[in-house]
This record gives sequence, structure tokens and C-alpha cells, in this order.
Amino acid sequence: MKDALIQLIKGVLKGPAADLVPVWFEERPPTFSKKDVMFSPFNSNLDHSQKDAISKALSSKDVFLLHGSPGTGKTTIVVEIILQEVKHGSKILACAASNIAVDNIVEQLVPHRVKLVRLGHPARLLPQVLDSALDAQVLQGDNSSLANDIRKEIKVLNGKLLKTKDRNTRRDIQKELRNLSKEEQKRQQLTVADVVLTTLTGAFSHKLENSSFNLVIINEAAQALEIACWIVLLKVMMH
Repeated sequence: MKDALIQLIKGVLKGPAADLVPVWFEERPPTFSKKDVMFSPFNSNLDHSQKDAISKALSSKDVFLLHGSPGTGKTTIVVEIILQEVKHGSKILACAASNIAVDNIVEQLVPHRVKLVRLGHPARLLPQVLDSALDAQVLQGDNSSLANDIRKEIKVLNGKLLKTKDRNTRRDIQKELRNLSKEEQKRQQLTVADVVLTTLTGAFSHKLENSSFNLVIINEAAQALEIACWIVLLKVMMH
């Protein structure tokens, strides 16, 4: 979290969220479209107040706060917002302070066949969302497409492997090759995903280093530490 504070200081002047930081510090008012955005809901069971909240959220150009009592369907609204934004090509980071709150979103998104990835240790995830976990998707994925930087490193290591005869050295090189291949598969899964879901602190993973998103959603934000929220807020780009 200390790193997030350092990034926040830098983010005021540069970074993907530089134009949004003044809004979050109330130095500049939030902006909205002149008219509420009309949309065709994916969920046919939305009531009038939920549709109104979604329309206003889609009309927001920088920040939108959704407040409601327990049981009023806030997560349902969040899921609909995600689906609407994905339809328009947005890349989304959806977070919460707790794993259960993140998994609740995953559960509701899965039936819509959204390209999503759930970051987090499998032992901390609900059993019903494990198929959406990054590690599970890597095992099921295709590793034929490797990024240039990793490919070059693998090529160099393969060259060393052919030249060396020392058994221990060969074993170390083979281990490094496996690690590189696995890491790149994870990068590929994150690249193609429309929605990445993780806890707030999980978003500080090196897997999301230098990543930015069109939209960041914090579910159950009132239960989160402010500094934890900044970890993900600094990853959002101005529309």
C-alpha cells in the first residue's frame, strides 16, 4: 500500500489516471453526458430504479458512486454495467476488498460468456469460480503465441541448453524455460480478457504491472480502506 501512495503522488502529474485524480480530490467536478445513456439490458429482471442507476453510470465520464441498502441489487447493477461496457469494447478491472465479493461478480458474469480472468490464489476462491481463475485458464489455454521479449529469451536459453553438457546447468535452464512459458501464458490470458477480477490488494500483483483499463469498478467500496482503493483507481484511463 505504501507503493500505491508513491504511485498516487506520481499519478497526480502523470500516468493513465492523471486527468482523473483532480476529480477524485474534488478539485474538479465530475462530468456526465448531457443525456442519460439508453441501453438494452442483458438482465430482463431489472427494476426501474436499477435501470436508472445503470443509465446514469454509463453517462458518467469519470466517476460514479452507487449507494444502496443491503439487498437492493447493487451487485446486479454492477454486473449489468460491466456487460454494457464490454459490449462497447471497454477493458474492465472489477475489484472488491474481499474475495467473496469478487467471486459474487464472477458468478453472475460467467453465464454471459464474457472473456474474464479471476486473479487470486485458488485456495481463496469459491469452488464454483475456479474455472475462471488464471491458473485454470492457463492449463486450458493455447501457449503457441508468445510475446517477442519472452520468445527471444527462450531462444537464448535453448541455445545455451544445446551447448552445455553439465547436468545441473541443463536442469536449471529447463526449469527457467518452463517458468518463462508459464508466465507468458498468463500474460496472454490477461491480454485477451475483457474483464479482470481481483481483490483490491491483489491488483498490485506484478501480473497487472503497467496495465491500464477503460473502467475500474470497486464493489462494496464502503468496506474497503481508501488506500487500497487507490491501488486500482490509478489503473484507469480517461475515456
